[in-house]
Amino acid sequence: MIDISEINDYLSQVVDKYRAIEKVWLMGSRLDENTHWKSSPPGDWDLVVFTDKATMTTMKNDKALRTEDIDLIVVYNHSENYVRFRKGESDREKPWHNFEWIEDENGTDATYTARDAQGVQRCFAKVIWSREQDEHH
Repeated sequence: MIDISEINDYLSQVVDKYRAIEKVWLMGSRLDENTHWKSSPPGDWDLVVFTDKATMTTMKNDKALRTEDIDLIVVYNHSENYVRFRKGESDREKPWHNFEWIEDENGTDATYTARDAQGVQRCFAKVIWSREQDEHH
């Protein structure tokens, strides 16, 4: 189980304010499966949400979403584009298809392609929050 207590306040703020978000995914070095990025101390949090363009546009103006230790990647337009929200970075739109995101049949795990200085890696992502689960508790 992934301990997300460190980001609970941030996560609650995002999902309570932006009701169009159905799931929050964790990817990157915080997942045990992505061993090629492990660091000590752990790196930043890499979160992914899928939403519509109107919600993404509203999110762009929300300065509270920009923190030093959380990358919030907002995918929109039926998974065609994304914007990464991080303190001190611009809101450049980029194509999402480069990630080659593939969800499992349950919609709780995914794999994606990451390109970095070490080359191309096939990586993992997991759902850490879903509206459906939250509303049943």
